Amino acid sequence: MLVPALLLVWPMQQAVAPDLQGYRQRAETLLLDGGTLPPDYRGELRDMSPADRIEAIIFLRRAGLMTGRPWTISDLLAPPTGVQGKPGMPEAAE
Repeated sequence: MLVPALLLVWPMQQAVAPDLQGYRQRAETLLLDGGTLPPDYRGELRDMSPADRIEAIIFLRRAGLMTGRPWTISDLLAPPTGVQGKPGMPEAAE
């Protein structure tokens, strides 16, 4: 009885938010092209939700793209900022 319930939940756990998926694809392209993270990558990560931000940081660290200074817990768990690091809530999509 537990196995069918787990099979129903598994695809939902594997789903990735569109912003995070797009960020992963751009990071993979950078990695394959031999590039490095742009200077404003921290601002872009701050625009993500805390959960997506943590997943993106884990991905970047494992890929070897992120080797700089570590993130503090308060930075990891902070609410999303506005546009590219400016305080405020992002605009709601209609």
